[in-house]
Amino acid sequence: MKKFAIGLLALMFVLASSASATIRYVSASGAGAFTTITAAANAAVSGDTILIGPGNYTDGNINVSNKRLTYIGAGWDQTIISLSAVWYANTSGQNGTSWEGMQVNGSSQMFFIANSADSISFRRCLIGGTATSQRLIDGQAGRNLTLEDCILLGNLTSTGAPMIDITTGNYPTTVRNCVFVNRGGHASCRAIGGAATSGTVEVYNSVFLNFATVLALSAAGGPVIAVNNIFYDWLASPSFGSYNTGASVWDHNSSTASPAAPGTNTTVIAANPFVNYNTTNNYGPWQFPEKLIPLVALNALEGKPLPVYGDGSNIRDWIHVEDHAEALVLALQRGQPGATYCLGPRQERTNLEVVQAICATLDRLRPDPAGPRARLITFVKDRPGHDFRYAMDPSGAERALGWKAKRDFEAGLDETLRWYLANEAWWRPIRARHYAGQRLGTAAA
Repeated sequence: MKKFAIGLLALMFVLASSASATIRYVSASGAGAFTTITAAANAAVSGDTILIGPGNYTDGNINVSNKRLTYIGAGWDQTIISLSAVWYANTSGQNGTSWEGMQVNGSSQMFFIANSADSISFRRCLIGGTATSQRLIDGQAGRNLTLEDCILLGNLTSTGAPMIDITTGNYPTTVRNCVFVNRGGHASCRAIGGAATSGTVEVYNSVFLNFATVLALSAAGGPVIAVNNIFYDWLASPSFGSYNTGASVWDHNSSTASPAAPGTNTTVIAANPFVNYNTTNNYGPWQFPEKLIPLVALNALEGKPLPVYGDGSNIRDWIHVEDHAEALVLALQRGQPGATYCLGPRQERTNLEVVQAICATLDRLRPDPAGPRARLITFVKDRPGHDFRYAMDPSGAERALGWKAKRDFEAGLDETLRWYLANEAWWRPIRARHYAGQRLGTAAA
């Protein structure tokens, strides 16, 4: 709720400068002007934002032609909508209509893009349908369609009714960072289909689970550009489906016409398709000031007490964020699906040693006229359940990835503290408005 309130304030600030834009607030609890989405949409004018608060809603046949509207929920775990009928983007007057941050469930066709509505988008939505022959999104009569960061769950059993049915015209469809799940497990379920004659279908960084066939597109249609996708838990007789094989581009596939058996095609993986990793405490620039190194450094610069839990003997292994990022890139490039890599720098220090090193480095970089900053060290009651030591053996990752942390702790700490000294404009407002160094992680007695 707190995140939603912050988002609401930010959105109000952005829209305040536009005389033609109004926020229509829908609230399940009655706190807003509307309790149904239909009522808010009917009252809206083109350019308005329909803000849908947390709660459960039942609505349907939301059809407001000639109004470009932005529907924003509080997140797909907070704004949960049961559709009893279709939600439309209808006519060119609704060009640019978008849905974001909500869960929408239905037992019939759910979204219908009609009468050449253009530039329609879905972002951070969970769309789940229980119907066996009705599309989740029917875009056949629309134009440009974009889905980003969405989850689509389908129970479809008909090859003629895919989860997403794209435009029949010469307009692109773009899918990024989405997950398609054939939760019914029927071999006829398709993720993306349509009779587009020349529109490009671009699919990036997406996951397709439990399909026998993914696509049902025209063999004479536009090209499919599929990059960095995962096809997981194939059903029997797997196939990528129908599409224009001559013009399309697929990455990392040994066979685009019909996938090989699980485990023999780099995009078709029989088991865990993910590369996993564990790591130790990170530090470096941009770290939130509640964390040990920036908290101690900023308190020291302001002459405030430097809190150390217990007697300071708790041990952590400290990895610089850039060394960590380099290891992640190498894990993606060289790692084996299903493997786990331990990313550690072999730089164990007690908390007291870390605080003392921060004091000594700041004394060197920016001396305090009042004296050495170690005088500010203050021992405080230990945090409940505070782990005594974190450590790991990174030798397996070093061998498999050809990686080793480049920075020793002292050099990385010096680099980090120089960054904080040079970027007071970043951390000072955070300390002033959001986090002034108070202790987190404990509850009031």
